[in-house]
Amino acid sequence: MYKLRNILFWVRRLFDLTDVPSSRSRELSLEFAERLLFHFGQSEEADNYLIKGIILVSDLDGKWSVRFSEYEVPSDTEQCGQELILNVPSPFNLFVQDRDWFRAYEIVKAHLNSFTTPGLAGWRAVTLANVHPEKAVKILSRKGAGR
Repeated sequence: MYKLRNILFWVRRLFDLTDVPSSRSRELSLEFAERLLFHFGQSEEADNYLIKGIILVSDLDGKWSVRFSEYEVPSDTEQCGQELILNVPSPFNLFVQDRDWFRAYEIVKAHLNSFTTPGLAGWRAVTLANVHPEKAVKILSRKGAGR
């Protein structure tokens, strides 16, 4: 689903296909985010699946594994050599890209102190400011900015 979304984006961009709606790519992105939330929201590695993103690795012979990073994975990055490495963004990242602040806020509420990198802490603050602008500074200072 995520790869199909990327392909639609690049085909539309490379071939200047303005008649291909970008809403299809957006729909795939949001559906993918919802599926990650549903399947991995209660996982021991929920912080990776929901906030930082995951790294999928294949040996190109049918074996797949998931790697977790200490930091957020760079979106839309792939590497192919002796193994295929796909960086998959988190639902939080996909919601932020779509400016769906309320869905991103649900993840922030559930994992407020899991936004430990500067980039994630910044996007957490942006999300809070969009949902509760009057309380954003108070919430962040009370929680110690997630640290």
